[in-house]
Amino acid sequence: MPLTLGTNIASLRSQRRLNETQQKLGSVFERLSSGLRINRASDDSAGLAVASSLNTKHRVYSQGLRNINDGISALNITDAALDQLSSLTIRISELAEQAASGSLSNEQRESIDTEAQSLSDEFLRIAQSTEFNGIGLLDGTLDQLQLQAGYGDVGSIASILGGALADGTFSLSETYNGGTTTTDSLGYGDFNGDGNIDFISGGNLGEATVYLGDGNGDFTEHQTLTIGSSTITDIKVEDLNNDGVLDFTATNSSGKNVYIYHNDGSGSFTQEQRLTTGFDTSVSNVELNDFNGDGSLDIAVVGRYGTFGGVEIYLNQGNGEFETTTNYTFSSAKYNIIGDIEIGDFNGDNQNDILLVGQDPPLTIVGVHQILYSNGDGTFTEGTQNVGGNALYQTEIADLNGDGLLDYVATETGGNIRLFFNQGNNTFSEQTISPTSGSLSLGLSLGDITGDGNLDIVIGNNNDDITVFEGDGLGEFTESFQYTADGNINEIELADVNNDGVLDILTGVDNANRNATILLGNSTSGVNPLLDFDLTTQSGALQALSPLEHKLEQLTEQRGVIGAFQSRLESATRTLTATKDNYIAAESRIRDADIAKDTSEMIRLQILNNSSVAVLSQANLQPEITLQLLGV
Repeated sequence: MPLTLGTNIASLRSQRRLNETQQKLGSVFERLSSGLRINRASDDSAGLAVASSLNTKHRVYSQGLRNINDGISALNITDAALDQLSSLTIRISELAEQAASGSLSNEQRESIDTEAQSLSDEFLRIAQSTEFNGIGLLDGTLDQLQLQAGYGDVGSIASILGGALADGTFSLSETYNGGTTTTDSLGYGDFNGDGNIDFISGGNLGEATVYLGDGNGDFTEHQTLTIGSSTITDIKVEDLNNDGVLDFTATNSSGKNVYIYHNDGSGSFTQEQRLTTGFDTSVSNVELNDFNGDGSLDIAVVGRYGTFGGVEIYLNQGNGEFETTTNYTFSSAKYNIIGDIEIGDFNGDNQNDILLVGQDPPLTIVGVHQILYSNGDGTFTEGTQNVGGNALYQTEIADLNGDGLLDYVATETGGNIRLFFNQGNNTFSEQTISPTSGSLSLGLSLGDITGDGNLDIVIGNNNDDITVFEGDGLGEFTESFQYTADGNINEIELADVNNDGVLDILTGVDNANRNATILLGNSTSGVNPLLDFDLTTQSGALQALSPLEHKLEQLTEQRGVIGAFQSRLESATRTLTATKDNYIAAESRIRDADIAKDTSEMIRLQILNNSSVAVLSQANLQPEITLQLLGV
């Protein structure tokens, strides 16, 4: 090997090798300190692309696991709420069973009913307030719970939450023809003790037809009764003889009689008494209530004494037999027609008063409404007669604005609805609602058909229309839905005919081919409030038992739906955890450093580095050796 002074080739080569070794050693140090084989794209661009994709997937699936865990938490809260609702339903059922016993007094049943109604309010509160992350779980906010556990639609896990919460819409189910050309009156209840709603329709030929329900919304004609020879104007269903079985009263447009029919327990009725009223022309409507506090239902009948309207009171003798006691005529406002009568405590004295609505003589046709205030002994004191507006036809009473005072609603000519709000001093403020379908409104009913705990108004008119007005619980009502019933509507009743816990609509219509129409209430996932019940009477308690049983079954089924979804999510959690772990392992195999290999490489490179340093020092001595040879 020649010795040179101009260029130290050995030193340059040693430096190059030393730089290469140090660069490799720096990479090894970086891998060992970070634990990653790929620290930058230049390390392995293809591997980095694959590893980044795998990292994204495992992070998405990790979030999917958190989503599922949140869903499981929501379902746990829902199940706990349903468990409490089931406990409340069981307790109310227990109270209904107690109130159905004949060994209790009316005062004891009132105490039982007070507790039951309070528990029903708590049922509604829990159903409407159960939520997770601000989302209502049982109030209809969630039709289904959808959890994202992966990519796209295939990564979504969804399930309904079960139950049935009324959404305020209806579907036409069945029509029935009882042999008459019109149906002017309807009554409903469980006539044969099978736990299903039955109904009776009265028509213009004096015929009343009894239909027995199967609990699924279908009815079979059971009995036809002839009650007079003209239109049956009003049917009221109650237990009249205190045997725990529903009976009914009926009135006839061309007669002055009230017909009383008793039920044998199978849904078959027999006339037991015919009350001949003192009215000159005809009987209009009947209302049943305990006016003298003896525990038996009495009868209030409205009709006409020539030009003027009046009310007659018949007191129950305790066995379903009635005797007249008092009558009232109204000449000052000249009731020409008393359109309807309702019973309720309007002045807060715990005595049931009588509300009358109607019209004055035909020359002016204005509305008249008045309250007779109960004295507690079957007699009444006339309140102020209010005259004005169009003629009034039907009325319903309820607390419309949540102030604890009893208000009332009335329909009038022209299709308007008039709301009368109790001011607490025997006076009423008034509000008018004008439906978009403005025609004579005959059918009227109040009930919670939207499942929000607030009363709604349902009216029918002679344009075949059924209109729903949703209430907000504060006295405001908004028109929301309209339906066609294939006939002029004379009567509307709300009842749960298919045992789903949601109110349905029964209508009496003026049509030769269909006299009664059933519209079934539609529902979404959630929990509907308990339907109205009354445990203050033995028959009321008996009627309440079956709906409560159906509600408990529904809650149990809903918990089954929740439990099935929880099981599915637990399975999805296991699968998703394994998938996530596999993606993490796949990424690790590409990106993570092989510590054993890199440690060995580090030692090798450190040896090479030390050797390179030693060789470089020797190479740098070569020019000095050359100078020594020159004797410099």
